[in-house]
Amino acid sequence: IPVAEFDQPASVAEAVRLVREFGRAVGESERADALAAEIERGTAPVAASVSRPRALVLHPNGYTVGRGSLVDDVLARAGLDNLGAALGSAGQVPLEAVVTSGADLLIVDDDDPGQPSLATALLRHPVLRAVRHRLHPVVIPSRLWTCAGPGLVEALTRLRAAAAALRKGA
Repeated sequence: IPVAEFDQPASVAEAVRLVREFGRAVGESERADALAAEIERGTAPVAASVSRPRALVLHPNGYTVGRGSLVDDVLARAGLDNLGAALGSAGQVPLEAVVTSGADLLIVDDDDPGQPSLATALLRHPVLRAVRHRLHPVVIPSRLWTCAGPGLVEALTRLRAAAAALRKGA
C-alpha cells in the first residue's frame, strides 16, 4: 500500500500546495486543483491600506498561536495583527495577559466537547464575559483552520466580517 506523508502547513500557500500534492497522491489531480484554486480565491490577502485590528487567538488551556503558523497567515490575510507573537509567540497565555493585551478581537473555538472540561474553562471565564465590550469575541471553530482545506475560506470570511464590523463600530 503506498504511503504519503504531509507536513503541517505554516501558510495558506503551503496548504494549497499540500492539497495539490494530496490530489496527485490519490489520483484526483483535477479535483485537487479545483479545490486549491477555490482556496486561493477565497483567501487572497486584504489590501495593505486597510486598518489592522489586533487579534488574539485563545484556544483551550489558554494556548495562542505565534508567527510562522497557518493561523498567523490566515489572520494576516484577514487584515488582522496577531497579538500572539507579542505575548510570547506561541504557547499558554495567562488570563491577565489576555485582558490587558490590547486586543480588539478575541478569537475563540466554540466547538462544544459535550462535557465541561478544565481545558475549556478559561474560554468561559467570567472575566472574559465582563470585557466583551472591548475584547470582541469571534468564534472560529478549530475544524476550520487546523487542517489545510476549504475550511480556511470560511475562517477567513468570518474574520474579515468581524474586522469590518469592528472598523464600522458595530
